[in-house]
Amino acid sequence: MNRNQFVGFTYGVASSGKSTLARYVLRYKTFPNCPIAFPDANFVIVSSDGIREELYDRPLEEVFRRGLDDAIEKRVWRLFEDRIIGYLAEGYDVLADSTFLKKMWRLNLISTIKYRHPKRLTFFLMMIDVPLPVIEKWNKQRARHVPSVVLIDMYKQRYDPILTVDLDLEKWDFIYYYQPLVNPILP
Repeated sequence: MNRNQFVGFTYGVASSGKSTLARYVLRYKTFPNCPIAFPDANFVIVSSDGIREELYDRPLEEVFRRGLDDAIEKRVWRLFEDRIIGYLAEGYDVLADSTFLKKMWRLNLISTIKYRHPKRLTFFLMMIDVPLPVIEKWNKQRARHVPSVVLIDMYKQRYDPILTVDLDLEKWDFIYYYQPLVNPILP
């Protein structure tokens, strides 16, 4: 492969449109209403919720309502990391679909990816900005609902100065800032 491989991270609260945006980039190899394109990319999506669906023996709505199991969550994140590395090793570009609200977790994952796959990589972040009332409305329209108290906590984390994206520290190659209410993804 003569080009850098792409590793894109979604960033936003549950029910804000992260998976929808990842599927859009996978399908169209670009962002909504943006000149940045990935014509040669061969994206796959690695989803933390998809892995949870594999590992938990009950619907995710119930998992989130009851609370996450620490032992299973360690497996979720280990598989998440291993799948990203595995797809990169096979020559794919990766869209990592999760909330990624915790800065240290993002930094550790990027560091691990760079260590385990020391090839030319371009890291980008897809930040999704949606007001909380809209997120709560969209959450109610989904088949799988996240408890309101969890959404509110995630929304607060998103704006916590200790946890928010630090452009100098995280060193993203680029960041795509997406506002679905301004530029909706149409089917």
